Amino acid sequence: MHRPRYRPRRPDHQLDLFPSSQASTLLPVPGWNDLPEQTRQAVTGLISRLLVAHVGGTALQPGSDGDER
Repeated sequence: MHRPRYRPRRPDHQLDLFPSSQASTLLPVPGWNDLPEQTRQAVTGLISRLLVAHVGGTALQPGSDGDER
């Protein structure tokens, strides 16, 4: 019976999304505290909903204040 030859697995190629050649043309990324308060609240709410949905809980509806005791 003929068996195929063993080939070592090559590591998967990682796509470079941010090549260093473009790094000098990009704008600097602002720090969290440099973002407007409204943006920080929106991002925090979205991340919270994503995490709750990920663990299988019931995420809050958009626009709710989060105080559902």
